[in-house]
This record gives sequence, C-alpha cells and structure tokens, in this order.
Amino acid sequence: MQKSEVSVTSMQTKNRLPVVACVFLGALLAHAHAADPLPWEVEQPPALKPPVAAPPTTTSTNAGTPALLPWEVKPVTPPPSAVKPAPTTAQPKDKLTKEDASLSGMSLDELKAAAGAAGDGVAEYELARRYFKGKGVAKNPAAALQWIEAAARKGHIKALCDMAAVYEKPLLGQTKDRAKALYWYRKAAETGHAHSQYCVGFYCERGYGTERDLKSAVMWYTRAAKQGHATAQQELADCYVNGSGVEQDYAMAAEWYERAVSKGNAAAQNGLAWLLECGKGVAKDPGRAFELYGLAAKQDYALAVNNLGRCYEKGTGTAPDPARAAQLFERAAGMGDKYGMYNMGRAHEKGIGVIISRAKAIEWYRKAADAKHPTADKAVARLEQGGQAPGDDNSDNAAGGLLDLIEDIIKLTE
Repeated sequence: MQKSEVSVTSMQTKNRLPVVACVFLGALLAHAHAADPLPWEVEQPPALKPPVAAPPTTTSTNAGTPALLPWEVKPVTPPPSAVKPAPTTAQPKDKLTKEDASLSGMSLDELKAAAGAAGDGVAEYELARRYFKGKGVAKNPAAALQWIEAAARKGHIKALCDMAAVYEKPLLGQTKDRAKALYWYRKAAETGHAHSQYCVGFYCERGYGTERDLKSAVMWYTRAAKQGHATAQQELADCYVNGSGVEQDYAMAAEWYERAVSKGNAAAQNGLAWLLECGKGVAKDPGRAFELYGLAAKQDYALAVNNLGRCYEKGTGTAPDPARAAQLFERAAGMGDKYGMYNMGRAHEKGIGVIISRAKAIEWYRKAADAKHPTADKAVARLEQGGQAPGDDNSDNAAGGLLDLIEDIIKLTE
C-alpha cells in the first residue's frame, strides 16, 4: 500500500494532542458552592527522562518555544494513527471529603490558620480558588499561584496537576516552562495519578522539558495504560508498532489498541484497523478494518477518513466505490491530511471517482508536498515533465509505499 495511503496515529493528533492533550483540576468543593472550573481545569497531555532534581520555584525563566502539545495539534500515531488529536481520557476526580466540604464555610483567616497547620493541602487549595475567583477577597492571580504551590508541596493531587498545567499553558502570569511542568507532572505521576503518568510519558517521548527518552516514555505509558487511560493505551500501542523504546511487537500493539478501542479512542480505532487490514499481529479482517476506519472517521479522525477512502477505492471490506473514495479523500484533505491531499492528486491523475485533470492533480500534489508528504514533490516533478505515474495504478504496488515508509511517518507530531 502506498505510504500516502495508510496513516498512523499518534504518536496524537495529534486527530491529537494529541495534542495535545493534561490539565487537571476538578472543583473540589463543587457541591458546596457550585464553583465554575478554573481556566486550567481542563485536561492536558505529557514527555521524558528522569525527574528534575530540585523543585522549581514559582518564578521561572522561559524554557524556550517547544513544539505544540497534543491538544494543540493533531497527534500522529503508528501505521494508522493520525493527524488529529486522539480523544483524551478524562482524569479521575478526587473524592470530595467532609473536610473539603467544611472549608466552604470558613473565613479567609480561618483558612489561613488551617493552611499553616500540618495537613494535606486542602485548605491551601481552597485559598487558591478564592484568590483566583475573588470569593470574599480581591482577585489575586499571584496569590492564587502561591497557594496552589503550597498545596502541591503537601502532595495535594489536583494542586500538583495545576502546577504542571499553569507552566504548560501560562494562565497566572508566569512564564511558560515545560521543564517545570514536567517536574510537577512527575510529582503527580509518582502518586499513581494515571493522567499525569501519561503526560510524563508524552513529554519523554517528545523531549519536552527534557531530553527524549523513549524507554522512559514506554514505562510511563504502561503505568497509565494499566490503569485504563485510553490515550496512554493508544500511545503504548503506537510504541509497539514502531518499536519505539520497546521491541516491535504487532500482537502486543493490537492488544493495547483493542483496550483503547473499547473506550472509543479514534486513533486506536484507526491503528487497529491498519493492523487488521495488513494482517500484522492479527489475522487479516478487511470487514472489521473497514468498520473501525468508519468509526474513527465519524470522530473526524483525518487519517481514518483517508484510509476509509482507500477502502472504497480498492474494495477493502466493502464494494468498490471510486466516487465515494474521492469524496473521502477530499474530506481528509480539507482536514489538513497530507495523505488525503496526495490521494486527491492520484484521483485527478487516474480518474478515480473524478474527471482526469493534470492541472488539478498537480495542484493537489503540490498541496501534499507543502504539507510534507514524503513523495508528493516527486509526483509534481513527474507530471510537470509530462511523465506518467509508474506503478501508481491502484494496485498493491501503490499501497505498498506506505508500509515501507511507515516508521518515518509514525513518529511525526505535526
């Protein structure tokens, strides 16, 4: 199959983060005073290498301009993964305790007194919320950050996640610093927090805030995956597909994809479909591959949309339908998928569901080349010189290109 044909997930989206995606903070006292979620109380993702030795201070220096996170772009997964961030698994929320609830009725002075005593950081965390929201006190983001850090240093899990989040996406006036974000993610991960473990793995894999460390990435993904974190399961499967930080093992990849698929993870659906289509680590099953590509495509996973188009073009798991194939290629291209763009070039060059047009073929190939498709520039040169597409005739030859280049694609986070 052609490299342009089968796309890989994440290592996502990315359809992710993927990015993407690891900002955690559930309203601890939600039932007490129905507080709106804080800006950083959304989910975020993770990276690599041993923990930072010394705890960073709240005032930091700029760590540079790292690449976009999975939730900011579309992460790419192994063979079939993608350009769109894979859906992230919501982090588990801490249980609201009677002590937490009782804090809502305390005055600011009472909270400060409670914060001064030994404890688990609950009082400090409530103070942070009040300073941030201006509840009973003037809004003061700087004070909010100080109290969040105070709670984090007492091991308060949400505060640990918040500290990572505010350095990941500065919201309280501090400078973006992924090294510090990683430090706090590690602290949370070491308590067993699944989403933080996934985030540390993500940082390690991408080299955010530290040097790349694929083995560490696999270790942290595995810990989170074993706790049922869907995105970590998909990322771990990607590692097994690509042999990144672990020996390549398609059967193991299929097992982890299956677990993530059961939770509706689009990148995993696309990845497992690719294994089923190619018969890697599992018995070939074109019918289920077609079905899984369809499920991922319904979630607007760009690579899956393109792969579903391939199925209609070649009759994989369904009756051939060139017109439908062209529609899906164009849809994927419109989502920014370079493989969809390349296949639109092929469609116009070969008349796959559309009228043959050398001009339009060149136009689409150029778009694919601009999107960094590995062979689109050669297609442009060939057509501009009046050449034909040797071997590019919808045969197995045309589909084989992707398999040969897959390892190169899988690692990209574009």
